[in-house]
Amino acid sequence: MVSEKVQFRDVVVSGGASTRFAYPLRMGIETRCRSDYGQRGATRALDDPCCIFQYTLGGVGEFSDGNGRHALPEGTGFLCESHDPEIAYAYPSGTREPWEFFYVNFNLDPLAPLIREFGKRLGRVVSLPKSSPILARFLYLARVRDSILFLPAPDASALVMDLISALASAAAEVPESKEDLLIKQIQTLIQQRLPGGRIDLIELAEELNMSRGNLCRFYKQHTGVSPYQYIIRKQMLLACQWLLDGQFTVKEVANRLGFSTPANFIRSFKQITGMTTREFLSQGLLPRL
Repeated sequence: MVSEKVQFRDVVVSGGASTRFAYPLRMGIETRCRSDYGQRGATRALDDPCCIFQYTLGGVGEFSDGNGRHALPEGTGFLCESHDPEIAYAYPSGTREPWEFFYVNFNLDPLAPLIREFGKRLGRVVSLPKSSPILARFLYLARVRDSILFLPAPDASALVMDLISALASAAAEVPESKEDLLIKQIQTLIQQRLPGGRIDLIELAEELNMSRGNLCRFYKQHTGVSPYQYIIRKQMLLACQWLLDGQFTVKEVANRLGFSTPANFIRSFKQITGMTTREFLSQGLLPRL
């Protein structure tokens, strides 16, 4: 039987938090499997009102507001004020599969008016691809083992506003063009191959029924970076996660990512992140890649 799990990190904004800027207060990842789990905005304690974004990683949750009940399958979530009397969320009755979700709480001011307008225009229930870079960054920060996360004020505010911007873009998304779909397919194939080591662009192109040259020209034309540049950035991001989680040594990471020597990996790591692996481990913050 799956047990319930609760993991969270409080956020401290270095330099002092200001009510003029948005910043995260707490974030975490939870697994719930009991029918008595849930929250209602109308009955929450009055202390610490905040804005909430909660996102399903696995299983299904349930969210209710003035527009009725909404299932929250994987890849969906909700954005609302914690004490909004219309809202409630819970582990659905009659469900057996555990509901795993990520959440982050933001300061109420100055976000409340923005969140209300977002709900009116786009709805409180939102979808966001699990491949979204800002979601990946939040999940990384939530999974780090320390109980307190220290963030510079500009970075803290940028995290929140980037997330809301991504949610708004996803909610108002226009149909994707053939070019957008092909770019997404290329990036998905690269992501799938990353943990397996060196990525061969010729093999990747063949799977897409393209030549290597056409693949490189198309990707650079539509994204502004070459496939190699995209791959190396994603490799370094994966390396950061492996190193900080303590799963592998620098030598093991270099080997797993297909580098001929650890020295070549370390050289690339510094070129992309601006830090040595030792400096990165001492700071413990994921670079923006």
